[in-house]
Amino acid sequence: MRGLFKRLHCWSIVRAHLAEHGAFAFRGGTVQIPSSIDVKIRSQVATGQYENAECELIEAFLPRDQPVVELGGCLGIVSSVIARHLEPGVTFSVTEANPHLIDICSQNATLNGTRRNVRLNCAAICYKNDNVDFSVSKNVHVSQLGDAGRKRNMRRIKVPAMKLSDVIEQAGIDGNYSLICDIEGAETEIFEKDAAALARCDLVIVELHPRQYIQSGRSLDEVVGLIIQHGFTERRRVGDVFAFDRESPSK
Repeated sequence: MRGLFKRLHCWSIVRAHLAEHGAFAFRGGTVQIPSSIDVKIRSQVATGQYENAECELIEAFLPRDQPVVELGGCLGIVSSVIARHLEPGVTFSVTEANPHLIDICSQNATLNGTRRNVRLNCAAICYKNDNVDFSVSKNVHVSQLGDAGRKRNMRRIKVPAMKLSDVIEQAGIDGNYSLICDIEGAETEIFEKDAAALARCDLVIVELHPRQYIQSGRSLDEVVGLIIQHGFTERRRVGDVFAFDRESPSK
């Protein structure tokens, strides 16, 4: 019964928000959200709390004049914050593994087509194979690599795999860039296996996933240490979202 009341409360928030704004207003812009998306997520957007930590760090640290690579675009809501933050003409690359989200992610990342220099990839970040298993959930925030989702009745599909270095190359980024990353635990492979790509990265804003690290015998501190080994310094932490940059960014 408590869950029902929470959902009814979420519905009331969404209805009031749409009645006032006519669309989902979020951090200085508007975003599109399909009606099929869980009302809890829509209410978080309506109250401005959606991915609040990630958005806070983006607004505080992300350079406006440097190319950006976002891994884990999801619905493109955070992507829209990035797109509005960047100066016109700055390259923006978004990668999302769930093929069912690519259209809505593209709409939001391109600000409904008004931002032209956005590249969308439908792929999972993985360093093992050309194609990988991806478990798709009705909750768009818990879809993940592998078949771990079987216990939660997720649907397993095959998706193309890309490395961070592949994403950078396809986006035509030949200089330094910033990295925004939320890929449900798969981020560890980047810091283990893509040192060359990271050497040109001046800023990392990443959501880390301690519960998933435990399953592989790791701790959060170990993963943070792995990132620091690439020459980054931790600047701020909000929950499990971290901002790392370099003392003297490479030129």
